[in-house]
This record gives sequence, structure tokens and C-alpha cells, in this order.
Amino acid sequence: MNKIVFKIQSLQEEEFLVNKLVLPRLAFLKEKNIIFTLPKTSIEKEYNPAQLEVFKQKLEKDWDTLNNNFFEKLEIFFGTTITDPFLVYVSNYGPLGRYLYKTHHVFINIHIEEKGFNAIKTVKHEIVHLIVEPFIQYYKINYEKKEKIVDMIIDLFE
Repeated sequence: MNKIVFKIQSLQEEEFLVNKLVLPRLAFLKEKNIIFTLPKTSIEKEYNPAQLEVFKQKLEKDWDTLNNNFFEKLEIFFGTTITDPFLVYVSNYGPLGRYLYKTHHVFINIHIEEKGFNAIKTVKHEIVHLIVEPFIQYYKINYEKKEKIVDMIIDLFE
């Protein structure tokens, strides 16, 4: 079973991402110094499925060479079996990496590498967020500690 699937966002999904998931959280993103992108003109004018597809294909290729048995290590570390694939949506907007716990999706911004970040490491980071989120919520762990926990787990697998 493929444990990760990369997909491009449709125009409607890009609009939803910006209008429902990014714009309402602008104050939080700015307060936490989270790097994000928004449309320069309009989502409709800027939507370029070919550009998204090129980045998606690059991610797939990079994942094949750089995943370093990531899922096997996660399963051993957490003592679980991953049964459903993680969906990673390639997007033009929002934070460089983001997860949505309710739908179990990861979002990766196509501008991530030009901003100096590693796309594959960020995908791994967001997947770990999805796995540990129930514990984060249960123990009411704040944002800064949550990020440290995820980073420490990722460091174990590099």
C-alpha cells in the first residue's frame, strides 16, 4: 500500500484554503512568525495547474529518494500500523507546510524551497503532527511545545 499520495489543489480548493483556513488565521500566523503566501492579484488569475503538477512530480521523485524508510520508522516508534495513506496537497498559498487534523490532510506550499526550507522534511514534519495531535489536544500542549515535540521526533529519524 502506498502510504503517501501527493495531489494538486483544484481552483476551488485553493479558494477554500485561502478564505477559510488562512485569512481567518492571519493574526496567529503573524504572531508566530509563520511564513505564508497569499494571492498577489487573485486566486483565479494566479491558478496554474501545470505549475502545481510540476512541483507535485518533484515531490514524488524527492520522496522516493529521501523518505529514508520514514513510515516504517514511525510505525516502530509509535507501535502502530499506518493503514490509510496520507494525502499531501500541493498548494500555491498558505503556510509553507500545514496539516488539517479533521481531514487528516497535509498541505505543502510550492514556494517552500525558494523560502529556504526542505519540502520533504516539512512533509514529514506535518505527518508527525497528524500522528501526535490527539496527545497534544489531550494534554493541552501549547503551540511552541508542540513544535518542539514534532521537531525532536523528526530528528530521531534523520
